[in-house]
Amino acid sequence: MQDKLLIRPLYINCKDIPKAKGNGIRFSSTPLHKRKGGMWAQIKQARGKVTYDMTEAKAHADKVIEQVEKRLMKWTMTVDPDYKVVKSTVAYRGDDLTPIRASLLMEISYFIQSYAKKDWYYVGVHSALINTKWLEYHRATLGRVEDTLVEYRNAEDIHSAYNFIPLKERTLFSRRKKPVSK
Repeated sequence: MQDKLLIRPLYINCKDIPKAKGNGIRFSSTPLHKRKGGMWAQIKQARGKVTYDMTEAKAHADKVIEQVEKRLMKWTMTVDPDYKVVKSTVAYRGDDLTPIRASLLMEISYFIQSYAKKDWYYVGVHSALINTKWLEYHRATLGRVEDTLVEYRNAEDIHSAYNFIPLKERTLFSRRKKPVSK
């Protein structure tokens, strides 16, 4: 029995993500004279925000989520064949893996939608959260069976809640930048 299981981070092919098309501008519904703040805040509030048509991106996200969920369930069943999905209700907590899995799948959906809108700040945020929750899911699955430590293969190069990498040293997808020789 090994004491450490080394896993790879989840790979999401970003080249297949369709671009979101802007379909209009949404302005604040509050009249200008009723807004609070100084002149600059009022001018900033008066600018419209671009709205996007996210139907293609959401359809692509659903396909990716379905594939990842199949992969997670297949791996969970190989580790623990007696596992049964128990949904949580008001009266019952459910099993331990379902909330982690659902949270991971929602982060994947948010990542794909942010990438489609080219909202790079949130792409970085969601990629770090995906790394964290992917690791948590594997730890929770193996924690039910045996006391095995789960880590990434190159854990020092992957940004997550368990390994902080400063912003200037990491890429958009929460990996450590490769050193550049000058």
